[in-house]
Amino acid sequence: MAGFLDNRKPNADKLLARIRDVLQAQYGLADALWRSKFIYSRPAAPELLEELAQHCQCVITAIGD
Repeated sequence: MAGFLDNRKPNADKLLARIRDVLQAQYGLADALWRSKFIYSRPAAPELLEELAQHCQCVITAIGD
């Protein structure tokens, strides 16, 4: 499973969704765990990072604008 961490900046979700779509189409990615940070200027909460670490083989994050 791949994790996607949205930092909530404008367009970050669009970029991550496009990456997810490419991974699904070209590499058969079956499962994705999508999470969002509280706000882009702060680190992700430890429990959020722990959840991603427990369930995902990789995590992709993006900064938008």
